[in-house]
Amino acid sequence: MRHAIRTFGIVFCLALVAGVVNAAESKPDPEAKQAADEEVAEKALPEDQRLGKQYSGTFSTVLPDSTTPNPTVVGTFLADSGQTFLIKLVDPSIMKRLSIYDNKKVILTGKERNQGKYLVVIGVIEQPPAPVMRRKRGGM
Repeated sequence: MRHAIRTFGIVFCLALVAGVVNAAESKPDPEAKQAADEEVAEKALPEDQRLGKQYSGTFSTVLPDSTTPNPTVVGTFLADSGQTFLIKLVDPSIMKRLSIYDNKKVILTGKERNQGKYLVVIGVIEQPPAPVMRRKRGGM
């Protein structure tokens, strides 16, 4: 009798856990669905329009307190146009180059996702250093 109750308890717990896992899987993330829809719409565009745009502004690794924790978001970007984006990366190796520009002006190449909430960064445009102005010796 004890063995049957114990077996029933274990089976019941496993069924309960499986139900919770299936319920979690059946609720798709609305942001993920929207990003997937935008990706499909982008594939219909000509090849030259799929590369993304260039955005100039200030990058910061500090996230605003109002955002929900998301492991794929690495920072914020305030564009010169005044729009603020949460930054996601196509490749994690970009973060090494991007961290140099923390709280500095930078030009990013990327695509807007979720109606302008996220900027998925494809690359960082490195600007060459300003030329050093040299005065000619001598005089008039």
